[in-house]
Amino acid sequence: MYHLKLEAKKVQSFIFKVPILKYMIGANSALGEFFNYDLVELKKRYESLDESKIKKINEIFSEVYGKIEICPYDNVFENAKAGVFSASGGHFETIFSKKENLIKFYENVIEKAHQKIPGIMLKFELHCIYFEDENNFENDSDEVISELEEIEKNKTENIVNNPYFEICKKDGMNHIKISKESDENKESSENIKKIYKQRKRFIKLEGKEILCNFYKENIEQFGNNLDIGEFSALCSKKDKNKKNNYYALIAMDGNSMGKRFNEKLEEIKPEESSNDSPCKDITEIKNLIKIEKFWYESRKNIREALKYSIKEIKNKFNFIILMMGGDDILIATEPKYAFDFVKKFNEYFSEFKDKITFSSGIAFINHNYPFNYAHEIAEECLSSAKTRLKNIKDKNNITSIDWHINYDTYKRPLNEIRNKDYVLYYENEENHLDILSGRPYLINLDTAKESSEFEEIYEKVKKLAEKIKKDEKADKETIEKTNGRNKILEYYFSLKKGIEYSDEIRKFIFQNTDFDEILPKTKKIKLNDKYINKNNSYDVIELLDFFMEEGEKI
Repeated sequence: MYHLKLEAKKVQSFIFKVPILKYMIGANSALGEFFNYDLVELKKRYESLDESKIKKINEIFSEVYGKIEICPYDNVFENAKAGVFSASGGHFETIFSKKENLIKFYENVIEKAHQKIPGIMLKFELHCIYFEDENNFENDSDEVISELEEIEKNKTENIVNNPYFEICKKDGMNHIKISKESDENKESSENIKKIYKQRKRFIKLEGKEILCNFYKENIEQFGNNLDIGEFSALCSKKDKNKKNNYYALIAMDGNSMGKRFNEKLEEIKPEESSNDSPCKDITEIKNLIKIEKFWYESRKNIREALKYSIKEIKNKFNFIILMMGGDDILIATEPKYAFDFVKKFNEYFSEFKDKITFSSGIAFINHNYPFNYAHEIAEECLSSAKTRLKNIKDKNNITSIDWHINYDTYKRPLNEIRNKDYVLYYENEENHLDILSGRPYLINLDTAKESSEFEEIYEKVKKLAEKIKKDEKADKETIEKTNGRNKILEYYFSLKKGIEYSDEIRKFIFQNTDFDEILPKTKKIKLNDKYINKNNSYDVIELLDFFMEEGEKI
């Protein structure tokens, strides 16, 4: 039999280049439906397995999965009976008995991809597998590969690798002439129409992909979040003219997933084929089912963790799930709930035997900022958090988090921002440094142990916000009402002049108040020949706006 693998390349680039949320949702839905549903249906159309092969696959499936309850919209069992062993996350694997059926299938795959996900890059791999009754199967995989490559070459159109690049049919024409036309004449391109139509199907819960079905299953709990079409709906401050109109973009990734996946591969090595032929035998089918079980359980765990997190945050809040894979997730939400979401998500896994944890990167972004840059910032924060965790020997129930509040109108690398904005260098004192941030932070998920670095900072943010609001409520005079805020801001700006200087200012402006007790204290560190002052007050003060009452700001 022919074993075909299909994989989508540059998926995130394809979906997230566009700055408009409603089109992202449509593109993500179209891509998910293509792999979760369309390819499976195409496989069934062009070739079904005979009864003997289905019976054998049933036996293998029962042996590998046991009595695990299978999700009806992530139905790996029904897929396996159709000869499909992976159909999610931009990855598809299937088997064919006949070459002519495989060729027809691939021709239609390319056509369907151009119609539904124009511009996405698809790559394929092909090798052969022997079923028990196919010892005379001719291994002509090289010849078939050549035919598939020819199909790909002939059917691939010269289109930009982004479905929204051609926003309207007038693209490429003189923009002055177009601007004089009425809006009624500015017709959207066919690509835009398709993507927007797919988005409408998604919000009506008519999509066939896993994510849409997940929303449908939990619609009562998730509320009306399906219909969010702009990032401004996720902002904690509803006045679009305010500078602090931010939403939170959370990127999460499973820790040590590569290690656990490699351990799974090690488990199945003893089942490698003993056949001398270059083709692989029936044990390869079993291996495929074992590998898909690993990813199926990972996808299921992420769905359950999402449900748990959203349920545990008692307040109704706005969010939109942008990506939901086997080991990663991307979600946009209101800033106030971002940290609680991360904590609850990891909390779900705290009782797992395998001690699964997820590192997190959060970008707090103005809703007008280009999304592809916002996504890069969130991914940079995630990478920073994972790097911090790599240096920890005992990772049991420990994970990490990093975040960045973006004040720039243009994109700067995170390392550059941290070095220029959060580290003070002294011209005449090369060995003296001031560090104004403690990010990334570790999160201790074991509640029996002492609170983690992150927990301490997060508690200080909430205490400081409460202190300011309490003081203002007690004092009716306008002058006194702004006093606490002014003191916090004065101290915040003094840190830029040097930590030793700000410590002196702090003594003066915070005398007879609780602010001094709440804000982090300066730590003096001697590292080799370096003399370092470190104070994490920036990390607390910069987050305050998200925890004030609506319309208020520091």
